[in-house]
Amino acid sequence: MSICAVNGQDYEAFAGLTTWGQLLDALEQGVGGERVVVTAVRFGGVDQPSFRETDELSRGIEDGTHIDVDISQARVLVEEAVETALNGLGPLGHAAQRTADAFRSHDLADAHSRLADVVITLQTLTKLTAAIGQGGLAPRTARTDDDREALLERLGQNLETLITAAMNEDWTSVADVLEYDMADLLPSWQAVLRALVNPESWADVERGLPVGLRCV
Repeated sequence: MSICAVNGQDYEAFAGLTTWGQLLDALEQGVGGERVVVTAVRFGGVDQPSFRETDELSRGIEDGTHIDVDISQARVLVEEAVETALNGLGPLGHAAQRTADAFRSHDLADAHSRLADVVITLQTLTKLTAAIGQGGLAPRTARTDDDREALLERLGQNLETLITAAMNEDWTSVADVLEYDMADLLPSWQAVLRALVNPESWADVERGLPVGLRCV
């Protein structure tokens, strides 16, 4: 039987498991924010970023290979993702304003360079915001779902308008989107992110090891 180290502590998988997929299912227990999520896996010390793919799920675990697994609770992952997104919104707002100023002053070389960074950051934070509310990991209500969807729609529209204006070399419209539309959107964006981790509905739970594993 392969030995499994979970968050650095040696554990032996309970009897009857023969594949990595079965062990993964045994590790990821719980629902909602209390669900245990496997975040990284190493077989024999080698990172396996594709550990959720079909080929890896069928891998046998009875050959004595040492398996290192990192786990976290879903709520912790969501809180970290929200913090990352929130920390990125302030710099995004400042960058958008500086880019708008560069376009209004016709410093196009600087403006184009700044715009590329703004678009990449905007796309990254939009994808992160969309991912945070998916998978049933964050607290959800009809209102938070509606607010998040409305926010993502506005973000998509702003990004599309921004790219279209840039392609048409309509620098005034580009500056307007960056200066006014983004400034108007940031407070709503922050509010939606904070609503995804309502501290009153998420009790602090100790990070424990999954039930069903026992110490070697």
